[in-house]
Amino acid sequence: MIRLHEHPEVASVAQRGVCAAGEVVFEVGDPIGLVHIVLSGAVFVRSITLDGEAAVVDVRGRGDLLDDTALLDDASQVHYDGANALTDVEFLRLPLSSLDDLRDSSAAVGAALVAQLTEQVRRLSSGLVDLHARAAKARAAQRLIVIAETLARSDMGQTPLTATQQDLADYVGTTRSTLNACLQEFERASALVSTRGRLTITDVQALTRFL
Repeated sequence: MIRLHEHPEVASVAQRGVCAAGEVVFEVGDPIGLVHIVLSGAVFVRSITLDGEAAVVDVRGRGDLLDDTALLDDASQVHYDGANALTDVEFLRLPLSSLDDLRDSSAAVGAALVAQLTEQVRRLSSGLVDLHARAAKARAAQRLIVIAETLARSDMGQTPLTATQQDLADYVGTTRSTLNACLQEFERASALVSTRGRLTITDVQALTRFL
């Protein structure tokens, strides 16, 4: 499948942009004037819970769209999700109106958009099932493996992650105290290194032993 950012029609109307590790890309409720496609790096995506809190629900990497929920609603004028950079990130940014025009005028772009939205919805659904099927330690290991695989897509290997323990706990679906205990055990197994609030996944194979 040719991904959206690989189409020359998209590249012709897009601009490149960057975001440093730890920075907010956009917040829930911000106006959606631009569509973001990740070219390199990893991004946490957060949604609003039933009690009105923002919680991390997915990690996105090379080739992924960040604005999928808004793109599924033609009447949307704001971001339904928020996003912040786990690492330094490079994007393609294109006006939402330009993507709408391309979707109408280019069958190939329209098909690529539908395929990517479908893939991302399927991944979110699979992740939700995984949260219910595994114990906390296995969930934490699996989520870290997903992050490592996301970084690998950008050839960013053992790049340190800038994320709070609360964000990581949200992503795993557990409490901060439980996550901290898991991370300490993973570190003793040489699967990761945590220094001054930054986490580096050093051995994916070691993490698989906790699944």
